[in-house]
Amino acid sequence: MKQKDVNHYMNLNYDVLVKTYGKGKDRVYEVCIPQLGEYAFTGAGDTIDEALESLEKIKYDLFCDMLEKGKPIPEPEENPSLFSGRILLRIPKDLHKILYRKAKENNVSLNQYITSILSSVRSEVQIPRKEWFQRAKSSRIVSRREEGELSAA
Repeated sequence: MKQKDVNHYMNLNYDVLVKTYGKGKDRVYEVCIPQLGEYAFTGAGDTIDEALESLEKIKYDLFCDMLEKGKPIPEPEENPSLFSGRILLRIPKDLHKILYRKAKENNVSLNQYITSILSSVRSEVQIPRKEWFQRAKSSRIVSRREEGELSAA
């Protein structure tokens, strides 16, 4: 079996976690690939683009090193059956009641109402692909809010 080269791994679609530190002019971005080692595969910059560019260089160097040493490189975990669009969620009864009433006020189903809420929040925690796609086409972005919550893009 032919060994895969560095370009193979550079073009794979690994999840990228984005962390922000500071506010305003003092804000910096750190990006990493948790699956490959959150502290090894890490880039940083004053902008998301700079952080992603830094990560691409680090990925290349680490992949080359791993291939040279014969270390296995895990490929992205992708199990489409995990993402059916259906989730079971347990919430407090009083929250269920509030959501039900709000859905009724808006003349939509509870499912539609919750989906619209989640969709509006998604834009706050997700980096739109069009802004970084050219620079990081081999990665999917996952964002972590400053409060430390984790949401997948």
